[in-house]
Amino acid sequence: MNDGATVEQQSDQQIEHRPKQLGGHTGKGFMPGVSGNPAGRRRRKDRIAGHVQALVVEFCAKFDRTPTTSETILIASVALNISNQESMPADSERSGKLSKEIRRDLQSLGLAVAPTRAAPAPMPSGRDLIKRGSE
Repeated sequence: MNDGATVEQQSDQQIEHRPKQLGGHTGKGFMPGVSGNPAGRRRRKDRIAGHVQALVVEFCAKFDRTPTTSETILIASVALNISNQESMPADSERSGKLSKEIRRDLQSLGLAVAPTRAAPAPMPSGRDLIKRGSE
């Protein structure tokens, strides 16, 4: 039993002699009192303002004029919906509804062009197929 006690004492002594390294064994890990995200998440108000600014810049570049009051309200609505969509899970039903609403509002502002289908590839006529088969 004395051997067991000395082993415990030895391991305690080894632990005491080894100073604990801050930041883990590499020194690059978590440090006390240092935030991993010092700026933090942007406030919702600032995120929406950023979307509004980007949309207004795009609008002015496309139409070479400032938006009217009604267009500004629509731009603000689109920015709010974009911000809401970013904070929602991708598979939620609400996210799909917001996508549709954003697309519709951008189209009404003239900032998004509705996707068009590509022209179908021309189909060979029956005669062409028969000619190819006989050659």
